[in-house]
Amino acid sequence: MIFFVDVLINFLKALKILIFFWVVLSWFPVPKDHPIIRILYSIIQPLIRIVRFLPHRIGVLDLSPFIIFLALNILTSFLVSFRDSLFSGY
Repeated sequence: MIFFVDVLINFLKALKILIFFWVVLSWFPVPKDHPIIRILYSIIQPLIRIVRFLPHRIGVLDLSPFIIFLALNILTSFLVSFRDSLFSGY
């Protein structure tokens, strides 16, 4: 069980890194047909679509990646505390 939770925590950490790269790459003129960009887009875009229905803009600033990043942080900290409680025997 602890191994599964660790794998899930590491997956969420990797997802947060991908979101960070996606946000940084959105500031630069990169070709949309590049294979890495297409893979990154196919991973991140379904997550972003989840929060698009919420009011997520402040002017021209899109807060969707921030909302997803915040939700992943909350989920990660919950899983870390759950893993620690399993490990300590409580």
